[in-house]
Amino acid sequence: FNERLNEIAAQTATWISTLGYRAEHFPATVEGGDLDVRTLSAPFHHKTAATRAGLGWVGKSALLISYECGPRVRFATVFTDMPLEVGMPVTVSECGDCIVCVRACPGGAISGEEWWAGRQREDLFDAYACFVEASRQLRERVGINHPVCGICIAVCPKGRPGRSASAGR
Repeated sequence: FNERLNEIAAQTATWISTLGYRAEHFPATVEGGDLDVRTLSAPFHHKTAATRAGLGWVGKSALLISYECGPRVRFATVFTDMPLEVGMPVTVSECGDCIVCVRACPGGAISGEEWWAGRQREDLFDAYACFVEASRQLRERVGINHPVCGICIAVCPKGRPGRSASAGR
């Protein structure tokens, strides 16, 4: 998925450039390379750009929760000086008292704290605990090594048809 996102971002930047504007794409986070496995962090945070663009908020799982798809999203970013319509920045969490992801996390990596713009991810989420547990479980269950298990994505009630944030509390 990330490779395709990167292609689309590069094509978008090229197209914007043909219109006479400056544009540069910043790729989706890729495994290895610039990803720090101790922090599961990359040099640029697409979630920050997405919250500033009004696409959603950062949930208790430290994932971006989009209004349409919940945490089931991936991002690449295009920086440009092209005038574009923008959304209203989101600066606080909309998870409320939902703790579905907190209860489901096998590594105990999710603190249950609420996000607000500028809050450090480490206050919400222990990336290393997630990495260690996800790697162990995936290795044991299906024989692959991957930095995240995705359980918090699967259980989040946001963005799922017929489900509300209060489901599973």
